Amino acid sequence: MHQKAGTGIGKVDEILDGLRIGDNVIWHDDSGSLASDYCLKLMEASAREDKPVIYVSFDRSPNNLLKKLGALADAPGLTILDCFTHGKGGGSELFLKYYSSTDKNPNVTLVENPSDPEALSLALERSLSGNGVDTRFIFESITGMQDLWGDEERVLKFYTRTCPKLYELSTIAYWLIEHRAHSDRLKAGIAQIAQVVVELSVKRGKFFFNLIKAEGREHGPLNKPQGYWVRDGEVVFGSGDQKGWGRIDIGSRLKHFRTSAGLSQTGLARQVGVTPSTISQIENGQIYPSLPALFRMAELLAVETGSFFSDTFAGDATPVYEPSQWQDINIPGITGKGAFARQLIPSGGETGFEVWLLEIEPGRVIKQHFFDEKCEEVGFVIEGSVLFQSGSRDLEAVKGSLIHLVERSPSRWKNKGEEKATILWLKLRQN
Repeated sequence: MHQKAGTGIGKVDEILDGLRIGDNVIWHDDSGSLASDYCLKLMEASAREDKPVIYVSFDRSPNNLLKKLGALADAPGLTILDCFTHGKGGGSELFLKYYSSTDKNPNVTLVENPSDPEALSLALERSLSGNGVDTRFIFESITGMQDLWGDEERVLKFYTRTCPKLYELSTIAYWLIEHRAHSDRLKAGIAQIAQVVVELSVKRGKFFFNLIKAEGREHGPLNKPQGYWVRDGEVVFGSGDQKGWGRIDIGSRLKHFRTSAGLSQTGLARQVGVTPSTISQIENGQIYPSLPALFRMAELLAVETGSFFSDTFAGDATPVYEPSQWQDINIPGITGKGAFARQLIPSGGETGFEVWLLEIEPGRVIKQHFFDEKCEEVGFVIEGSVLFQSGSRDLEAVKGSLIHLVERSPSRWKNKGEEKATILWLKLRQN
């Protein structure tokens, strides 16, 4: 009889009667972002128990994933197989530069040809330390595999070959799949081989956990959805002290994300395929959006669906932001070849400005302004110096200088110095 292991969440251990060594766990995720909380808790539990973890990433760049993992990214025994950079990332220099960075995390391994399932199988075998026993796997995600491989038959073949191997190695594997993105045939084939199948869903602003299959358990609560919410990184079940649960203000979040993206209610409605009145009603808290509409809005606004239900928002947001909360942004025509842009996106509330950190290497010339839209802007030169052309004048801003733009945007920027120029830039949003 296989020994039991913990998920890192007491209630889930109770529902499952614990994980069994050898379990392949399928997480059917309605939104594509709900299973992340369960993966992080498994990783925390594995780190406490000194169990190795292999994280296979198809959907996130190394920088993006490391920010998501936080301190867990440096856990001993963690291996991240990067199937994104040469997969969805297309081998872009923007993502490859991570591997030449002095800040490269030694836990990250680049998979050179992730579009070939055999190459991934070989990378998995190489990443196993010793005989592989007691390793934890997280595959993010089956949906990402199919997007890259373009054929669900290849996905099913890889899965049906890999699961038995992982079972025999006495590992535990989490497989994430977006529930609505695949055929019933693929989902049935996957569920047939898995030992555990869980559905995560969103209904009327609430999260639900539903155990569909639990092989080898005597009496699990199958097909009985249980409500839960996430607070301060903890997954909490039940109907006790649910601060904000059932009263999640999706409307204010939608308004925040919409205005941050510079979209009007009419503009967003047109792209989602609903009326402006529907967007207005959602933002005023009169109705909830349908799941398809919610997924479409998240896609258009470039946020995770789970962001609409975050327990931290508005007045609960921290006033202090860590370096890891800056996000690398690609600005066409600006970034690359010696120019870099990072944006700080506050975790909650609607601010009246955008915060950017702009870096220009010595000798780099940018023949346009950083941003297209005209708005009031303020820049503070933290280090180095820059020249910029405003009308017919060439102006220089040195370390400690403040640049204030109201109507006219510079047409050219240049770093003629011998050190990198770093500018803290604020874009003041228009009402």
